Amino acid sequence: MYKSGSLFATLFLLAGLLASTASGADLNIEQVKTTPAVWPNQIKVAELLDYGSVKIPAGTVVDFLDFQGKDARFEFKGQIFLIEPEVTDLLAKANAIANGQVAGWHGRTADYLVRKAQQVTATGFAPLKAETIKDDTIFVVYYGSSECGFCASALPFMNHTLDLLDQLHPGRIVRVYTTGEAATAAARNYSRSLGAGWVAAPLGDRYLWSGLPTLVPGADRALNYPALALVTPKGEFLAAGMRQAKGTVDVDNVLRKLEQVLQAPAKVAAVRGP
Repeated sequence: MYKSGSLFATLFLLAGLLASTASGADLNIEQVKTTPAVWPNQIKVAELLDYGSVKIPAGTVVDFLDFQGKDARFEFKGQIFLIEPEVTDLLAKANAIANGQVAGWHGRTADYLVRKAQQVTATGFAPLKAETIKDDTIFVVYYGSSECGFCASALPFMNHTLDLLDQLHPGRIVRVYTTGEAATAAARNYSRSLGAGWVAAPLGDRYLWSGLPTLVPGADRALNYPALALVTPKGEFLAAGMRQAKGTVDVDNVLRKLEQVLQAPAKVAAVRGP
């Protein structure tokens, strides 16, 4: 763990609590831990963090991942660290999200994609615009690879099904591609080959993989391509499935679930949380 001074951390925590009280927020850190819908993607550290060979200056913004026990897990320059939430602005940011005080915030997944992903266009890539994401958007996240033969076979049926559902429910579906494949020329070309309208997450970035193990047994150990997940803007995984041996039945079932979700928007709103 890191070595920390206590005075600055205490003052920082007090300021955060005062700000939260003034805004009417009343979530404590234990409530935040069990409410992923209010988790921010980025948090600011309040003091110099000393992890031995890695030192993180006070005021640094890092990528918040989730909680591990009483600590928050975050990523900094490709490495994962633990920190007490009290020496970050995590609680204040979560309360701001819970109270609707973050302008343009549609949710964790939406924020991640707007900041880091790219929209595939007819000529290449372009930034993903926040206004294209609505509260009832469903991200259809496709996990695959340029080297995956099973993906090449499954993709035409997947696209055809999504095209039909998009005609019935215009504007509700956003297709997202993510892969564990490194950022090679072949991987970039494969992202582009998916076609205009697809959204490509950063190559090799596994942010969108976090909710899979709760719905797909074994996904935390190995993910068989292709896999598919339905994710809300706030980060809830509504359904997920991956290839089993040579069959893609579980992936096809996710598409069937998508049709049910699109036909029952009120139920989606209920799952999204605050």
